[in-house]
Amino acid sequence: KEYSKEYHKKKCEQSIEQIYINFTQKLYPKNDIQYGVIYGVHNIITDRWYIGQTKYTFDIRYSGDFFNKKPNELSEEDLKKYGEESFKIYDVLDVAFSKIELDEKEVYYIDYYKAYDDGYNSTRGNLLK
Repeated sequence: KEYSKEYHKKKCEQSIEQIYINFTQKLYPKNDIQYGVIYGVHNIITDRWYIGQTKYTFDIRYSGDFFNKKPNELSEEDLKKYGEESFKIYDVLDVAFSKIELDEKEVYYIDYYKAYDDGYNSTRGNLLK
């Protein structure tokens, strides 16, 4: 039973990684018509997520130093306990072509990854503040 559970968990993680790679290769780097991106930070130990949005690239948003400029919601306690290597950064989960689409997608991904209920987000997204 445990082997089966671990096997399916690894397959799921591989599938997510492949979808992410395929998606970002098609829609990234930022083009002229793209309004912004949804990004995610996943604690792979606790399975907790932080979902955010930016009109810029993730690297510009955090100047290549996410863990020193991280959102207030990201638990300092979890960073100390599990270390930076336990957090996987997905700099593009999705793209949007307008402000309203970006806000709607942020709400969707926060809900999808349970980032408000069981994760690091302190709101359900810009539309629901």
